[in-house]
Amino acid sequence: MKGCELVLAILRESGMRITLDGLGELMEQLKINYKASNKAVLKQVILLTGSMAEACGQPIIKYNKTNLKPLLGFLADKAALMRADVIATANKWSEAIGAEHVINNMCSYLSDGNPELRTESLKWICDNKGAIPKCEHNEMIKPLIMCLTDKSGPIRTMAEEAIVATMSCVGFAAFQDGIRDLKPAVQQTVKPLLDKAKQKAVTSNPESAAAEVADEAPQAAAASKKVVGKPAAAAASSKAPAAASKQPSKPIEEAKASPEKAAGPTRKVVAPKAPVPVPTKVAQPFQEEADELTINPGNKERRALADSKSKWLHDEIKPAHLATAKKSSEEIFGMDVSDMMWSADFKKHLLVIDKMLALIQTQPQELMECVDVIFKWTNVKLNESNNTAFQSSVYDFFEKLFEFLIGKQYLLWEHEADVVIPLFCDKVGNNNAILRQKVKQLIK
Repeated sequence: MKGCELVLAILRESGMRITLDGLGELMEQLKINYKASNKAVLKQVILLTGSMAEACGQPIIKYNKTNLKPLLGFLADKAALMRADVIATANKWSEAIGAEHVINNMCSYLSDGNPELRTESLKWICDNKGAIPKCEHNEMIKPLIMCLTDKSGPIRTMAEEAIVATMSCVGFAAFQDGIRDLKPAVQQTVKPLLDKAKQKAVTSNPESAAAEVADEAPQAAAASKKVVGKPAAAAASSKAPAAASKQPSKPIEEAKASPEKAAGPTRKVVAPKAPVPVPTKVAQPFQEEADELTINPGNKERRALADSKSKWLHDEIKPAHLATAKKSSEEIFGMDVSDMMWSADFKKHLLVIDKMLALIQTQPQELMECVDVIFKWTNVKLNESNNTAFQSSVYDFFEKLFEFLIGKQYLLWEHEADVVIPLFCDKVGNNNAILRQKVKQLIK
């Protein structure tokens, strides 16, 4: 405590104006003292951290991540006076470096679910929502969405207010993407709340809403190209008939002979039941029997090295691990199939499994090079899904995959075994006797 008082006295003598030069050791010591068990000492450290920002001004941003961000974690403290001291310090840092940096730091804690932290952080964010346009919005979306599921009404209300302000900057689509990897039950809870926030965002910022609507046309065109997947089909679905007729594809030539035949494939591609010609099922082409999945296995050595530095935990999958697995699936299987893999629709998962099984015949070598990513995907989806049909299909898929790998005398890499073995050990205790037996057979 005497050290804090001495530093504070020096700051006052200097008129609360100092340069950042040579303060690295002091800032490091302040961070170390965040672990102090004595509440009185911790209080002095927190307040001095705020005084340092007040005295240094904008250059203190150098210590934003190392000092301010961990300090905001004390907003989870049960003591109201402790939280008040943290807010006072946050205000001083906000004046020095800008409220947007404080908001981004606070959002990083919202997913933890602590009611005190959520209450204090969301109240501060709503009071300073004028800074939201300057924030890093990608890091805010998922934590704010999770606050909509909080059991506390005031927290949900403040989360909605923050979401409306954020949605006015990034649009509704960003929040739609943010709920894609949530469990179906959570999606059903959150989606009406996001729709409500959308209406408020449109009311509060009509210019932004108009811009978002204007952007829908190019996005729809991009989605159309993504759905069709083949250049000739993309041209036929996105260009005018006159332009398409300059380079007729086989279906168009058949249309000249028989309009009825042309109508069949056209309906299959553009889904006439929908009110617009752009299908919403991005991966629809991969549901057709004639389509074959072609993969690019990427760099397994690099993935193994990354996994050796940060182990995959089958029952507590880290957000960073999940993001990496999704990125790898996009690189290996393509965006269309990756969207199917990580969607909430288990029927799409079954289609993906069928495509993967076909790789045993079409691309056996490439399949062996990406089993690590397949293991991770099935791990995530088995954790999320209670659907018996899906679980049974996964175990049947594993049976055929392992039979193939054994036939090739394939030995699992360490990072592959670290995923699949703990997963099986966990699932062997399944309450369903049939599923339990399937897992036991895989372990044998």
